[in-house]
Amino acid sequence: ASSVACGLCIGQFMLLRPLSAAGVPEPVLWLSLLNATACTVAPVLLLMLAIARIGAPLAAQVGMVGPMSTLLMGYAILGEPMNAWIALGTLLVLGGVFLVGRR
Repeated sequence: ASSVACGLCIGQFMLLRPLSAAGVPEPVLWLSLLNATACTVAPVLLLMLAIARIGAPLAAQVGMVGPMSTLLMGYAILGEPMNAWIALGTLLVLGGVFLVGRR
């Protein structure tokens, strides 16, 4: 799935922009490689290892907590806004994780 998504992104870039737009400074290329490795390759690899180790159902439950932790870290570290709708959505997702975990 990740390979298909990558291919589609590259294809869309080539269709909508001139190839000269791909010429970026070398530091941008290195930061892009770091971002791809740390934010895509490593999480997918860790998820596959988790599925092999603890099974798909438990790995899926743990994965549901990821967006909530991102939301809370954004609020605490970056000063992202938090309102009643966001808090309600967070509680709904955590409640769903709890209900799935009880089965």
